[in-house]
This record gives sequence, structure tokens and C-alpha cells, in this order.
Amino acid sequence: YGIADIDFTNCDSFWRIEWVDMSTIEDIYKHYEVLDGAGDSVSKHEDAYVSLLAACKAGDGQKRLAPSFISKFFKHFPKFADQAIDTLLDLCEEDDPTIRKLSIKGLPRLCQDMPEQVARISDVLTQLLQTEEQTELRIVREALLSLLKLDVKGSLAGVFSQILQGVETSREQAIKFLHRFVAPLIPQLLHCNKEAEEYFLHETKKVLAEDVTGEEFQVFMALLPKLKIMSSAPATEELTEMVASQAGLTEDFQAEDSDRVHKLISCMKSAIPFFQKGASVSTALLYICTSVLPAFEKVTDKDDVRLNLLQLVAEMSACRPPPETVDVCTPSVYDLLMVYCPSPPEMKSEETEAPNLQFSFVECLLFSLHQLCKVGGSFLDGDEGVKRLQAIRQRLQYFSRRCQSYISQLRATLRGKSASQLKETENHVKVVALRTTTNISSLIKDFFHSPPSLKTTVVLSWVNKLPQSKPQQQTAPVGAANGTSATLPAKRSISPIRFDGTTGDSQAKKKIGSRPTKDLYSPPSGRFSKDIGRVPAASGRGGRGRSGFRGRGRGWSSQW
Repeated sequence: YGIADIDFTNCDSFWRIEWVDMSTIEDIYKHYEVLDGAGDSVSKHEDAYVSLLAACKAGDGQKRLAPSFISKFFKHFPKFADQAIDTLLDLCEEDDPTIRKLSIKGLPRLCQDMPEQVARISDVLTQLLQTEEQTELRIVREALLSLLKLDVKGSLAGVFSQILQGVETSREQAIKFLHRFVAPLIPQLLHCNKEAEEYFLHETKKVLAEDVTGEEFQVFMALLPKLKIMSSAPATEELTEMVASQAGLTEDFQAEDSDRVHKLISCMKSAIPFFQKGASVSTALLYICTSVLPAFEKVTDKDDVRLNLLQLVAEMSACRPPPETVDVCTPSVYDLLMVYCPSPPEMKSEETEAPNLQFSFVECLLFSLHQLCKVGGSFLDGDEGVKRLQAIRQRLQYFSRRCQSYISQLRATLRGKSASQLKETENHVKVVALRTTTNISSLIKDFFHSPPSLKTTVVLSWVNKLPQSKPQQQTAPVGAANGTSATLPAKRSISPIRFDGTTGDSQAKKKIGSRPTKDLYSPPSGRFSKDIGRVPAASGRGGRGRSGFRGRGRGWSSQW
């Protein structure tokens, strides 16, 4: 060792002397040979290991070589564990990307024989997800995934530490990592580890109890159904209540408040899988039918908000609501269906314009009425029920004629198209339009039986396909009226389809869920925080005292 620097700043009071290791690359190899050849007595050669640690303060060549040796012999020197980890963390902040990558690769190796370090290293790697260099980012992700396979609970502790207590950018990157890389591995990592699965659920509840954005809320609500323990009725019901609380179902509905409306849609979409698994749908369906549908015309139609609300009603109606809920909800659905099913024109002339038909709205409302009346209730019974049925039949008959005309046009347009051609944007819109109108036509027929049969089942037009768990049920051809109405798998937003074939305000209209690509965070000084590697004690996040969702300027329609 030698004096590397003598700084005479403020020399009237003291000298600052730094000692650094002047080891050459040959010296590092010699230290390695001593440790590697020591066999079971390797722990007696502390001086050689300390020299490897000190070599990381020398030149770039030594910094590239030493990390792999440090991680290899790490388990034999627990006395120097903190020093070794800090040494590798310092190298993770080097300007040379090669040094950083080699150091990151060495971090998971430290945990192979010292699992108590997993949470700390996972916390560090989660912070390193902020890097802008793509190759380095890939190495960080691979390192985190290797830790998850080694100790899933300890690794999740580090990730959730950054979600709950890290800086904003670190939190965002940690959530994205869970969404993109951990979610597909949940069956492999968590289903066979009940303790880790319960820990994941517990930490997720802590996150949702804080102020989360709409996109963050949707990410976690998409992760939770993948957990095995979520198949239990109590767990499902508990999370459904949490969603209801976040959605504000106990508050008055403000149709003009677009942020509140987006919030309601986001929360209810997240709750649909739980309703399908048996959680009570009554509270949510009652709120939408009694508070939202009566004010439907006041809700903005920007970004297909109205269509999204009606799709929610349709999906909830298929989740077996109790008869007492059906009795309250059916009138609101019926009244709105009467609005969008116009009466036939009284006389035909060139000056009389055909009514503008909202096929997508009618599909949702007609399906909802069909499902609610199928459950039970007396809405179509008795003298009043007969009058209602006669009134809706007159409108449905006219709507059916227009629907059949549109179906003929669509089939003629799509006839002879190959599978690849049907995937093109223009043709795909027509395919969805054909599914929509065919569904409407099939459902209408049930209302012309005496009494209404309500036996037809359809696959809603925005549903991509039937569940893979039932291979005997094949997805119907475009326009077929078979399938199941009670099982509603992954879906996509579809713009309203009108008689002229247009969709919504414009084909170029921005969809709900799109948002500009966001640049990754670049710290003002140093690559990472000074507290890197320290898993903070459990406490509230600084500056996050508010409850409910945080807008943070990104809006409710944004997704990952």
C-alpha cells in the first residue's frame, strides 16, 4: 500500500490521506490462487480476500477482474460480508458499463450460500432497474429473476420495499417488473409456496391501501387472480370490498367528473374476474344501475366512456346477481334500451331519415336485460310486464330488420377474405360489427317467444375467445350465436358500431389505455441513492399520506 493522495485543502487544521490498493492484475491472480488452492481452510486466508476487496479501488482492469473472485469466495468470509457487498455496490456506480455489468452479475452469487442476504440484494437490484442502458437493464432483470428462483419470499421483500418506500421512479420500475416478468411466473414460483403467496397478498394489500394511480391499481388487480389462495371465497370477497371502496361506490355519482368516471371504470374492470369467481356483484351492479344509468346522457362520450360503462353492466349481469338485485336493476336497463332502440318511422318518404342506430350500445343493454330477466324477477310478468314486452317488441322488430340488412352487407364484404386479411384494421372492425349484429339478432328472437324463452347464449363481441380450459367448446365462426355468456375472458375496447359502419368519433381517436412512451429516470448525481442496499424499516412512504388514487398527471385511462 502507498499514499495515493495528500489533499492540502484546509491544511491548517488537518491532512486528508487516502490509502488505496496498488495491486496489479498479477497480484489479484496470486490472491485468487491462494484462496482457490486452500481447500477447506480457505477462511484462514483473510488477508488475500481483503486484498481482493481493496483491489477494487485500483484501476479499471482490477475492477473488472476482482468482482467475480469476491463473489466466489464470499461465503467463506461472513466477517467481511458488508464490506464485500458495499464494494460491489460501489462498482455498480462506475462510469465503465463493463465494470457495472460484471458487478451486477456477481450480486446474486452472494446469496447462494447466504440466503439472509437475498432481501438486501433484491432491494439493490430493484433500484438498479432505473438504468437507461438496455443491456445492463437486461442483466439486472436476469439477476432479480435468479434471486426469485432461489428465495421467492426474500426477493419479493426487496421488490416491495422499493414499491412501498423507494423513490418514485424506483417504485414505478419495481411495479413494471412485477407486471411484466413476475406475473407469468406466479404459478411456478408461488403456487407451491403458500408462505410466499400469502406474503405477496399481504404486501399487495399494503400497496393498495396507500395512494395508487389507476394504472398501478389495475396492475395489482390483474396479478391477484393468479394467486392460488385467491380461489377461496373469503379472500375474493375481501378484495372485492377493497375495490368497491376504491371505486367510491358509497359516494354520489358525478357524471360530469371525468376523472371519477374513469376511476369507476378502472376499478370495476379489475373486479370483474372476482365477480366471475363468485364474489357478490350486488353492490357494484346496484350502484351502476341506480346511480350511473339514470345520468347516462350526462356522461362524456370521449374515449368510449359510455360504451365501457355499458360493457360493465353486461358483464356484471352475467355474474348471477341475486333476484332482489335484479328487481332493482332491470328497470334502469330497460329504460335505457328503449332510448337506444328507436321506434320505427311512422311513414316512409325520401325526406325521412332512418334513425342512427347504436349497435354496440344495444348489444350491451339487450344482453344485460336478457341476463337479468333470466335470473328471475317479475319485470316481464303480469299486466305491466306484458305492456313492457309489447313496447320493446315493437322497437326490437324494427331494429332486427335494420340489423339483418347490415349483417347481409357485412357478410358480402367479408366473403372470400383470408385469415390474414381479416386481421387488417378495416376488416377487423367489420368482423366485430358482424359479431355485434349477429348477437343482437340472436337475442332479439328470445323476446318474441311467449313467454320469452331467454335460452340463447352468445359470446359478447368484445370478448376475444372462449376459455382454453374447455377445449370441447370451440370458438364460434364470426357471427355464430353459440358460446357462453357467463364466462367472459380477456377483452379489448371496441368503438361503438353504427349503421354506416363508422366507429365512434373517428378511427384515429386515441384508445383508452394508450400513453406516450416515458423516458426512464436519470438521477441528478450518482447513479443510485446513497441508501442503496438498505432495506428500510416498515413505515409509511414519505409524502404519501393521502389515501385513494393518485392522478400524478397521467389520467385514469393510461395503462402499462
